[in-house]
Amino acid sequence: MWQDPIVAETRALREAYAAEFGHDPNAIFDDILKRQAQSGEKLFRFPPRKPRAEADSRPSSNG
Repeated sequence: MWQDPIVAETRALREAYAAEFGHDPNAIFDDILKRQAQSGEKLFRFPPRKPRAEADSRPSSNG
């Protein structure tokens, strides 16, 4: 099966990065926050989302 070399390289880099922190998501997140603070830029720029009301997410039982 053919493998994309860019995808393979990306996965290898991701694995190496995660291994640096023992695959601990909290440690990885702390590192991301540290890098963000050092760079002076926001690494993630998602606009705030308004939570949906619980009633809005359920299908109507009337009808």
